[in-house]
Amino acid sequence: HLQTALDIFEPPYNTPGTQQQHWGIFLGFRFNPSTQNQFISGVDNVQIKNNIISHCSHGIHFYNNQNITVEGNQIYDMSLGFGAPDVYSGGKGIAVYNTEDDNTVGNYTIKGNYIYECEFAGIVLDVNGTEDWVNLTGSSIEGNYIHDNVGDLGAWGGIYAGLKGGFGIRGWHQVQGLNIKGNKIYNHRSIDDSYPYIGGIRINGTKDLLVDGNEIYNNERGIYLGAGITDSPGVTGNEIYGNDYGIYINTGTISNVEINNNQITNNSLYGVYNESTTFIDATSTWWGHLTGPTA
Repeated sequence: HLQTALDIFEPPYNTPGTQQQHWGIFLGFRFNPSTQNQFISGVDNVQIKNNIISHCSHGIHFYNNQNITVEGNQIYDMSLGFGAPDVYSGGKGIAVYNTEDDNTVGNYTIKGNYIYECEFAGIVLDVNGTEDWVNLTGSSIEGNYIHDNVGDLGAWGGIYAGLKGGFGIRGWHQVQGLNIKGNKIYNHRSIDDSYPYIGGIRINGTKDLLVDGNEIYNNERGIYLGAGITDSPGVTGNEIYGNDYGIYINTGTISNVEINNNQITNNSLYGVYNESTTFIDATSTWWGHLTGPTA
């Protein structure tokens, strides 16, 4: 239980090509310079509360964990780290990972944190099962302030050449049963408008996803729904305004997704842009005008 205990700063940090990744808090991995590093399952039942974490590659990094609470922390100024040749990672406020043979992650509560100025994303969910969905049922990202997580990843070269950071919440692969609710997510824009995937929330490969009651504004894409989303309760009760695209639905396989009971207004290009061939139910939405949606 880490509560009101950590005030983590570690400058100077992350000069491109000169330093390794480093973490504020890392649970689920053993580092040993004299032997092979090891993943450790079962680092569970942990609470991380009321800390300040800054100037790292990853603020809080999880591997194969269950029953986790991250609450009331201030996490900011995360930069990309430099690992082995052409292996880069970092710029992430909170990162949740699993090894592909361990689907026993779950029951995360990420609540009431301030997460900002991370070069890649405020929160990253990168869980992947070899055969089955990774069940995050009971997990929620709620009541956080997530903003201004933007960076030029291309400056690091290698596999990041040409890429930009800029995600409030980024999830992909085989996430099941996640609730994103009651957050304020804003100011995620590419620094030079050259990277088309930036957004407040970007989700791919998700089942039983609920995005509910968030305020999402001044992002290139308020919510970006990518391929592989299926059987989701959907996007409901959100205020989505002042973005270029309120909700952007990409090409690829998407099924059984509903967008209802939202306020989607004053987005400069589209309120909802559906690039897929799937019918999307966006009824019972206030579009800012009695005649219906325009932008």
